[in-house]
Amino acid sequence: MKSGTRSELYLLLVTFFWGGTFIATKMALPGIPPLMLLGLRFALSLPFLLILSAKRVMQITQKLLLHGILLGIVVSGGYGFQTVGLQFTTAGRSALITYFFALLVPFLQRPFTGKALHRGNILGLAIVIVGLSVLNRSALSGGALNPGDLLALGSAVSFTFFIIFLDIFTRKGDLHLLTLVQFFTTSLISLCASFLWEHPFLHIDPRVLWSLLYLVLPGTLISLLLMNRFQKEVTPVKAVIIYAMEPVFAIFLGIILLHEYMGALDWLGTLMMLGGVILSDILGKKENI
Repeated sequence: MKSGTRSELYLLLVTFFWGGTFIATKMALPGIPPLMLLGLRFALSLPFLLILSAKRVMQITQKLLLHGILLGIVVSGGYGFQTVGLQFTTAGRSALITYFFALLVPFLQRPFTGKALHRGNILGLAIVIVGLSVLNRSALSGGALNPGDLLALGSAVSFTFFIIFLDIFTRKGDLHLLTLVQFFTTSLISLCASFLWEHPFLHIDPRVLWSLLYLVLPGTLISLLLMNRFQKEVTPVKAVIIYAMEPVFAIFLGIILLHEYMGALDWLGTLMMLGGVILSDILGKKENI
């Protein structure tokens, strides 16, 4: 098997794992509050990261520490909005709207990186907005937007800044050490927020335990290791197309495992949003504004 094909298949596996995290989170929520679940997810991942980074922990500088803390704050917002929002919306819709960050990056990165915006980005954004409107068609008829969908939009914005800052910081620091500090910060913020704003409880049953195991291992650690190893061997356009499969996997897993429903307009909105993001990335590389 060619190296490029192997890398693409491993990244496709990563997106499958990511899609499954929405299902695992949804299944765990009846037995644990969302912020507590998020805090435990990252806290339980820390020992594994410490093992991987043990020889380099003493190399953490003040700058790397500050960068990792900033990443942890942004990720806390991204996963916090997403996890809380899953109480009110389906796994598939949450994954699809969260993926909106892939389109927001070109618009919000310019003040930080100076990278130019492209006509293709604007065209893609227009298509995605129409697709999002179709997906939330109740708002067009005077109804209220699903609060879970609104929180997923907040998650998308948070992850947009995470991608931008990660791109900047990884050029100046060790990725594993940045991730270690980021995970520690995210777990600390999430657990503190849980004790401040939630009534923490934990009903230990097989669904909660299996969900936590999935979120910690394939959903976080294995995905991180595979992405770090194979991302550099795949072109950016291919990566965007591969990562577009995350909400697709979440939608189908939600239908199969959670019996979630998708109507004709839901599928239309889904295809428009995915198409808009992919089109934005492909056309955006060909023409500047």
